[in-house]
Amino acid sequence: MIDDFMDSSTTRRNKLCWHRQPNVGINAVNDTTLLHQAILEILEINFRHIPEYIDIVKLVNETIYFTAVGQQLDNLTVYSKKRNNLDCFTLDAFKNTVTLKTAYSTMRFPLLLGLSLIKDGQKKARKELIDIGFDIGQLFQLHNDYSDVYVKESESGKAGYDIQEGKLTWLALTAVPRCNQQQLAAFKEFYGSPDPDHAKQIKQIYDDLKIPDLYEEYESKLYREVLGRIRALPTEPERKFFLNLLGEWYKHAY
Repeated sequence: MIDDFMDSSTTRRNKLCWHRQPNVGINAVNDTTLLHQAILEILEINFRHIPEYIDIVKLVNETIYFTAVGQQLDNLTVYSKKRNNLDCFTLDAFKNTVTLKTAYSTMRFPLLLGLSLIKDGQKKARKELIDIGFDIGQLFQLHNDYSDVYVKESESGKAGYDIQEGKLTWLALTAVPRCNQQQLAAFKEFYGSPDPDHAKQIKQIYDDLKIPDLYEEYESKLYREVLGRIRALPTEPERKFFLNLLGEWYKHAY
């Protein structure tokens, strides 16, 4: 809800975003606080009698915090012609933002939450497993970035405005160092502009630089690396779990 509100998004999963619903608007900000409190109330009602209760609450709050930090990074790296800050468009910055904004909530949180409810679960939460989850989260965000530009809203369920919003995406950070002088000047002029015609010119730069082909190569390489690490896990239940997780999230967009 916060992400959609801050990005002024219109749809998610083929439905109007919450803040776009009738009589909601800016009240969506307060609604997120109510939802957070509702989560804590539900946890207290159902789990306060078990020893793991404190760890579960800590995990929920920790995940919300790290996601908020990722959201902040996402906003701080937004490009504008006035700021002229394309130097922020690096792979390291992209990975940091993806890990905090996306992978903590979609991968790390459910994994640690499940492990917290089984015997010696914390001991089973090895860094190796968390890192695999983070890489699956990166695959998820990569496809989300691609879908924002190249997949129709009717198919992705979400209107794409990354170009107009000047977002740090894999497509943008890959395109910038490959631009010739004329393309770079156009990129600086039009990226982050709300004008749909400017967005089309940025997409044309992507096409001219064969960014879709480079994306397919990068995504396939990362997928094979993650798949190899999963197959190298020591136990069959671990391998089965992460293979199922990879299958669920690979090439899946918001």
